[in-house]
Amino acid sequence: MSPLLQSIYGGLSSEERRKIQQLKQQNPNKSDEETILGFLDERKKLKRRKEMRQHMKPVSTRIVRKWQVVLKGKGERHFYIENGKPIQWIGETHKHPDGTLMSGKEHKEGVSKELFHFYDLKEKHLKHLSKETTVIKWEELLKFKRRFKKVVTNKKTGRKKTVKYGQAGKAKDGGDRIRPNTSKGDAYCARSNKIKGNWRSDPNSPNNLSRKKWKCHGNKSSR
Repeated sequence: MSPLLQSIYGGLSSEERRKIQQLKQQNPNKSDEETILGFLDERKKLKRRKEMRQHMKPVSTRIVRKWQVVLKGKGERHFYIENGKPIQWIGETHKHPDGTLMSGKEHKEGVSKELFHFYDLKEKHLKHLSKETTVIKWEELLKFKRRFKKVVTNKKTGRKKTVKYGQAGKAKDGGDRIRPNTSKGDAYCARSNKIKGNWRSDPNSPNNLSRKKWKCHGNKSSR
């Protein structure tokens, strides 16, 4: 055994020396040097694994449930555009200061992607959707298609965004969906007034713009 290896062996604890003796008994054909070096190499790997485990964040049951929901195809779908085609995004999201929905937990310039809801996709993007992205039926498309849109300019950044609101299509009787000063209007105003979030502080939020079309004042619809 070399002097360097003898020095290393002498610096080991009694427990570590005992393990080396056990390894020597299990592999009598190996030299003392091979046995000691093999033990040191394995100890280094175990130490590295332990360090990695300490830095790993445990996966919460909430994340697991969320992933299961994604696999089932439920919930709000988000897409980003790549080479003119929509790709479904299933990771975390955040909002840019101007209100644009972006990919990732935090904003990273050049990395975060602008996300679109299913009903925000343009027709040229919709034609590329397939079973690899999501399963889409025409009834679902009509349900989420929006009737109106408004271009809003952020006064601080100058950035423009299009706000789409109001369900497209006709009512069941073939008439207009929007019917202010009716029992249907009162029901819509009461329902939309209960929506949570900070939409009240934003006059250009989809809910505020829709309520304006329905002429909502609190829970009532007027002429």
